[in-house]
Amino acid sequence: MVAIPHAPSKSVPALSRAVRAPDLSAGTHTVQPTSTYRHSDRLLEDSGDARPRYPVSFCAVGKTDTEKESYMDIGAGWRRAAAITAIAWAVWAIVLTIVIGEIEPFILIFAVVPILAWVATNWKPNRITHTIFGVVGLLVIVLNLPFIVEDFAHPESAFGFNISTWPTLTALVMILVGVQAWKSFGDRAADRILLVAAALFLIGLVISVIATLGLEDDTIAAGDLEVVAEEVEFLPETLTAEAGSVGVFIENEDPARHTFTIDELDVDQELPANTARRVTFDAPAGTYEFYCTVPGHEDMKGTLTVGG
Repeated sequence: MVAIPHAPSKSVPALSRAVRAPDLSAGTHTVQPTSTYRHSDRLLEDSGDARPRYPVSFCAVGKTDTEKESYMDIGAGWRRAAAITAIAWAVWAIVLTIVIGEIEPFILIFAVVPILAWVATNWKPNRITHTIFGVVGLLVIVLNLPFIVEDFAHPESAFGFNISTWPTLTALVMILVGVQAWKSFGDRAADRILLVAAALFLIGLVISVIATLGLEDDTIAAGDLEVVAEEVEFLPETLTAEAGSVGVFIENEDPARHTFTIDELDVDQELPANTARRVTFDAPAGTYEFYCTVPGHEDMKGTLTVGG
């Protein structure tokens, strides 16, 4: 008996559109309805419908088709990237708080706000919340730009360098998550970006550790004025010396870098974290202010009085 091929009927287009043909190349024979939204990094396309079907998160369960479509451009990889950035912010805040030894308001602000932005992307998973998520990342960089520039220029202070690198890379990923909501890069790009961010952080960590280990303390000399930089303060805040050559020995006991600066006398001594430095200069009689030029350390200052 000869089998006669059966031509597809044009009277049942709904059936051909509602059932997915087996994907033999992918090794699966599962029939998938076009209305099914499942967790996968693969793009689901209906052979009878030109519109792409993107995977959605658990947040789409119970949502209407319109609400699901509003999230269709956010792939699983980018949702994962957003979650990882939220975790990174939480860990950053915990580490910084432990090192400082107290809870600082700025730490809470710059950690809690990105985390809340991520929560919003899961509560209302759409382009708007992901855009807000990206804008928060942009604001983090803009508001901290003076600190970032200073810290990146001084890898020899490993703590300050890496405590800036961490949130900066995290904020950049946040920005890309926001851009992705409007211009698709593909899910695989999200994983690559996370790997690049992690690699850059590790490279910076290695460089800063090597630079820090290469530092050596200066030696104090007889007659030097002694100053200690501790908890973002100069102690003592008042120094006295005779006119002529003045030597100052400064011990920085903070994990962050400082400077010992006297504008009128052209003194600008860098103080890497946990190091001691000695600076000498000629000072005529008068009263001079010494201070730290690092952004955020504006209250770190004192007075040098030079007698005649």
